[in-house]
Amino acid sequence: FLLAPNPPKTVVSEVKITQKFPKNSLFNQTKKMRNVQVELQNGCGIKGAIEPFRIKLLKNGFDVIGINNYQDFKQSKSFILVYSKKAESVALELASQTGISKSQVILKIKPKPTVELCLVLGFDYQNLATK
Repeated sequence: FLLAPNPPKTVVSEVKITQKFPKNSLFNQTKKMRNVQVELQNGCGIKGAIEPFRIKLLKNGFDVIGINNYQDFKQSKSFILVYSKKAESVALELASQTGISKSQVILKIKPKPTVELCLVLGFDYQNLATK
């Protein structure tokens, strides 16, 4: 163990600064949504309907892992499928931010989901918030 020939006269210690943000601030909403895996599905068959939602989700920290067509193009209302219990509160927040009714958040919890949420866009997609 060697000492420096002229040790510094002042010692700087690490200072930890904590900042509290309001519970429903944009910072906390984005932090909560970060890394949640979501798939987007087109349930109305209208080309280009998904793109504004993909951009919104990416900007809000979601991990968009797939874009597909739903099993049919007859969905009048958009809805969110929740496959992971830990993503349930995020799904409700997403519904609130986009204007999807909370009754359209459907729990389909799986033991080992490959995706946590699935947003299926129906014919009402033009009435939903994408900003």
